[in-house]
Amino acid sequence: MRRWIAIGIGVLFLTSTTNAQQPINQQSSNWGAKFFPDGLTHDFGNVALGSQLSYKFKVFNPYNSQFVMEEARPSCGCVTIGRKPVGPTDPRDTTELEVNLDTRKAGAMGRPTVKTISVTMVSLPNAEGRIYRANCTLTIQCFIQTNVRYSAEKLVFGVVNAGQTPSAAIELDHFQMPGWQITGVVDHNHPVDVKLEKIQPRMFGGVAAYQVIATLKNNAPAGEIKYEVQLKTNDPATPVLTVVMEGLIQAPLIASPNNVELGNVKVGEVVTGRVILKGPPNVNFNVTKVEGLGDGISLALPKKAMPGHILKVEFIPGQAGKVSKTLTLVTDLPGNISTTVVVEGTGVK
Repeated sequence: MRRWIAIGIGVLFLTSTTNAQQPINQQSSNWGAKFFPDGLTHDFGNVALGSQLSYKFKVFNPYNSQFVMEEARPSCGCVTIGRKPVGPTDPRDTTELEVNLDTRKAGAMGRPTVKTISVTMVSLPNAEGRIYRANCTLTIQCFIQTNVRYSAEKLVFGVVNAGQTPSAAIELDHFQMPGWQITGVVDHNHPVDVKLEKIQPRMFGGVAAYQVIATLKNNAPAGEIKYEVQLKTNDPATPVLTVVMEGLIQAPLIASPNNVELGNVKVGEVVTGRVILKGPPNVNFNVTKVEGLGDGISLALPKKAMPGHILKVEFIPGQAGKVSKTLTLVTDLPGNISTTVVVEGTGVK
């Protein structure tokens, strides 16, 4: 396997509208990096040409002021922003910045590919009217292999109704290794079944090929489908391949996101995440109960009926280890319509 190391350097600075003493502790020059506790760089490793790469940078506000992500600007058209924080991020609140890389447009094959995203975080005015600004540079990187190619950019389910179980497929061809095999599917918690079928190569020059068939489960939660499923292979150059699955599940009640990743949290400390719950247009409703709470994960019920709710999920790990809970949000809509949200976090010492 060809190995390489690329280093992403975050460039950080702060400006303020006044010269008065600032409420943010700047004893360290990298205070802005604390918005990204899992680091400013992500390495996708060796990837196949045509694969769609996606990574979610955890965004955490450790300060006493509310901050808004004013800008997230990629350095290249091959990088797009899938989702970024909406509205102010409260102190101790956790959101995410989703960054996507299209290897077909990246241009650098056979050598390291390094792209950057310039991020600007701006505080809301404090009691004295001061505004604080932090800029940092995120880096994503990969090495694009040309020996494996995808028949399409993504596996697309399209728009489906809740409870339906459609299937979609994508093909992967290898151009150098006649004995190439996809040996299995890496364990995941997405509501989708994945089946592998060896087929005759359909791309010119291909020597081995597989079809990947994905079928939605009938309990897939309503909302955006953005699953990433990894496949294990016997090729040392690309031992793991990622298939991106997209679509939209329609239902009267939608939670967005329907998978909240709170990341690593020190035992005894608290972080929060947000879920936007939308019901039928112009219909007030309330959340009457939440099932599945526990293991340090809690969610406060809204106090009044509204057409939509911003729900805060709180995580206080009591011990080290990963926690994954499927929360069922039950409403007072006709039939007590409910939807589910998966909340995950890891307690660390």
